[in-house]
Amino acid sequence: MNLDFVDKAREMATARAAMYKVRMAKTYNARVRPGNFQVGDLVLRKVEASGPIGKLDPKWEGPYKVVEIVIGGAYKLQQMDGKSVPRTWNVANLKKYYTYNSPRRKCFLLFIGIDRDRRAKIGDRCSDPSPFTLHFFPFCNP
Repeated sequence: MNLDFVDKAREMATARAAMYKVRMAKTYNARVRPGNFQVGDLVLRKVEASGPIGKLDPKWEGPYKVVEIVIGGAYKLQQMDGKSVPRTWNVANLKKYYTYNSPRRKCFLLFIGIDRDRRAKIGDRCSDPSPFTLHFFPFCNP
């Protein structure tokens, strides 16, 4: 066995590992969202799993008011009735709360209607398994 080959292979593996770490850091940094909540913002917090959580249980609760920004991306919260939340919450467990009149709220009205062309083809019989179409109409003003 050639020891020079082993050293060269080790150097190449170290270089590949370093390049992989750089790529993974770049991918992670592109996905992670910065904590940009200000004092007074309304936020939702992720529900703690203190027991079994069902599929249809809510994943977020709130709204809560941000009362203090702690070093390291943590926030002290307050309930809407003024009671303080007992511990700090990391930005990964919080998301912005949008009110109904908020311009960034995504609102759509789902309308299920009968497709006129398909209905004309099948007449009054509903033997076609899918005589309905889905229509999405925005109903919030941006």
